[in-house]
Amino acid sequence: MVMAAKNSAKKGDIMMWLLVFVLILYSLLLAAIVIINSRHPVFKPLKIKKPHFTFSLIIPYKNEEENLSALLSSIQKINYPKDKFEIIMVDDHSTDSSAKLIHNTTHIKQFTNVGRGKKQALLTGISRSKYTYIVTIDADCIIPENYLKTINSYLGQKPYKMILGPVKLRDQPDFLTQFQQMEFMVLQAFTMAFTFIKKPFLANGANLIFDKQAFYDVEGYNGNEHIASGDDVFLLQKFNEKYPGKIAFLKSPQTIIQTQAQKSWQDLWQQKIRWASKSTHQTQRTAQVTGLIVLLANAASLFSFVYFSHLYWYLVSKASIDFWLLYKTSRFYKAKIKHRHFLLGFIIYPVYYLIVLILSLKGTYNWKDQTYQ
Repeated sequence: MVMAAKNSAKKGDIMMWLLVFVLILYSLLLAAIVIINSRHPVFKPLKIKKPHFTFSLIIPYKNEEENLSALLSSIQKINYPKDKFEIIMVDDHSTDSSAKLIHNTTHIKQFTNVGRGKKQALLTGISRSKYTYIVTIDADCIIPENYLKTINSYLGQKPYKMILGPVKLRDQPDFLTQFQQMEFMVLQAFTMAFTFIKKPFLANGANLIFDKQAFYDVEGYNGNEHIASGDDVFLLQKFNEKYPGKIAFLKSPQTIIQTQAQKSWQDLWQQKIRWASKSTHQTQRTAQVTGLIVLLANAASLFSFVYFSHLYWYLVSKASIDFWLLYKTSRFYKAKIKHRHFLLGFIIYPVYYLIVLILSLKGTYNWKDQTYQ
């Protein structure tokens, strides 16, 4: 009895120290993210009378009928010389009225995807573009009025090969949207910080700018065409290998692209599995270590919920550091997060995260009415 009690106590001590170790690693990671991002000021564009750079905005779409009105309205408001940019929209074989809506909008070039899937749609658009810089945007987005003017000013300071732009979800009061917004803000914080320290491994194709010739020099999407997702992350990896130090994150409210949240938990599951499925192809050590720390922290949260009476201190500590990161990031994005939604999200996130991770290893998901393996 005494020996069994001693062994049990010893195991408890080991588990306690493991939790402390994971918490320290996680806290250091998030503290570094907050500090790095806070040290980089918001970019203030210069007033330039004659914009110099030219842009081809490539927007692939499939069955986006209900989202196109907001996008098309924002396109008409873009404040940039008409002879310095073009809008190219590529129909990935829609079955609704999307193509008709676009056809009735002026100053937009429309093509049909020569293949299938987002990467082929982007390639279709890029092959028909005529300007120096490619800008990829999703069809459910809203483009800021001075978006191109700000990018032009930024490129004038240093001709980057790739620029990662900020993305946020459109604010809605319901918990599903708020839950997605919180996760999105964390991903944006990581994207921003690791790009600032020249170790980028996250990107979002809803707001991605790159030099067209450099795209061809790195052979575009060659090597990952078989993966339905990853038009952003895998391209970032290629650019980072060939052009280290020439990738930047444009921290400016004038370049925040707003996108639509998933409207159901089922759609959210499928989206996250699609995104997470790319992780098995991630070769960058920084990404692997960061992912491992986040995985351990969430697994530890799940364990702490089971033994709450003894391990509540871990949950309180992790919630505090999570809220700090979220608060600091949401201030720049002007994202609205309700406290009660944060607490509820904190409770269910470890289960959600681990289930998505497990399902992503299978690699099967549905997207745009198609099943991918």
